[in-house]
Amino acid sequence: MPLAVAVSLAVCAASLAALVVTRRQIPRRSLASQVLQLRRIAFLAGLPPDKLRQIAKVVRELRVPADVYILREQHIGESMYLIISGQLHILKRGTIDQTLVQTVGPGDLIGEMALLNETRRIASARAVTPCVLLQIDRDDFFDLLGQQAELAEAVWSACELHSIELTAADHVHTRRLSVV
Repeated sequence: MPLAVAVSLAVCAASLAALVVTRRQIPRRSLASQVLQLRRIAFLAGLPPDKLRQIAKVVRELRVPADVYILREQHIGESMYLIISGQLHILKRGTIDQTLVQTVGPGDLIGEMALLNETRRIASARAVTPCVLLQIDRDDFFDLLGQQAELAEAVWSACELHSIELTAADHVHTRRLSVV
């Protein structure tokens, strides 16, 4: 096996191991604590406390070290993530290397588009700094949307804004490449 392939496989295995180990180290927070975290997310802040409690019951807190991939472009989306702290780079594959499309941080949402559209991920997300994320799995996400009209409306609005931001960032990058 060529050295570059072996190194790449080792890095991927280490990233996955770090994420798996990290998930096991986090004890479940109190419901009240998770409601407070959710209230800090702009598009959820207007939801009533009982709706936030419903969401808090299904989220799982993840602590992710820097340089770990949370999402991989073209992979099937099984979860979405709310960013509580830290920064992530949203990256797209290019012909030679990955391209930074956007930097996201506290209050942002990632991974929702693949769940809503039932498509593969359109970009990768890598932790730039240590991050705290709240993970919502596909089934829980759709259950919540079915139960909470306010949440469905808030998520759709956030997704539209997110989609516009990603498209604009991708467009700016493409224009820069065509000028060079």
